Amino acid sequence: MTAQRARRARSVAVGIGAGLLVVAAALSLGAYLAPRVLPNLFTEVFDEAHPQTVIDAGARATVVVPAGWASQRAWGSESELVLRSPDGGLAVTFTISPDAAQPTVASDDASGGDDAVVERLASGLDAAHAQTDDALVLAVGRGAAEPSMRIVATGTREELAPYRPVIADLIESVRVGS
Repeated sequence: MTAQRARRARSVAVGIGAGLLVVAAALSLGAYLAPRVLPNLFTEVFDEAHPQTVIDAGARATVVVPAGWASQRAWGSESELVLRSPDGGLAVTFTISPDAAQPTVASDDASGGDDAVVERLASGLDAAHAQTDDALVLAVGRGAAEPSMRIVATGTREELAPYRPVIADLIESVRVGS
């Protein structure tokens, strides 16, 4: 009877060990896949150009997303929008600043501090922009009366060079405050 109990105890121990191994493997696989899968649950790709709105503290701005581009938001968030080009080579992040007095790029955003340039867009909005070591940073707005949209295109000057025309189109499509 003692030998039978020992075999049974060994069988139970092996079964528990195998069960724990399966659980550990499932958790490891989940930890590996979750960061790769979860962001895609909140990503949309449309066949036609379409507007996306960014809202924060009552301030709102809209940008037209080109056809084929992926638009991604954090779960339940309307205050940030990330657009990715169809080839995956460009990521552009849009946020809104409800209390911006003027569209500006902070001096610590610009390489060299004084590289920020302000231009008037065809839409009548002002765009301030500067290139950092790893991003093109922009702010688009109308002045003291309205908020401004902050735009960050991630990449070095060389990496962003082929995307300059589409970045310009994205900036021109921004509408702030309505």
